Amino acid sequence: MAIRGTGPKLVEATLNLDPVIAITRVSKTVMPVMVPTGPVFNEKIVVFPSNDTALLGLLSSSRRP
Repeated sequence: MAIRGTGPKLVEATLNLDPVIAITRVSKTVMPVMVPTGPVFNEKIVVFPSNDTALLGLLSSSRRP
């Protein structure tokens, strides 16, 4: 599920999920993590409204030649 934007759409998409997948936009080391849905997320964080560990594994992996 892709949610573009912030605010009410993101809150609605993550309402029944705990935790969700988040990843920072401003880091040399990019590693997604599972985070609880209680805190307010900074605009420098990309939130994936999913608690699927398979998606976390896919986002954590790198492409092999």
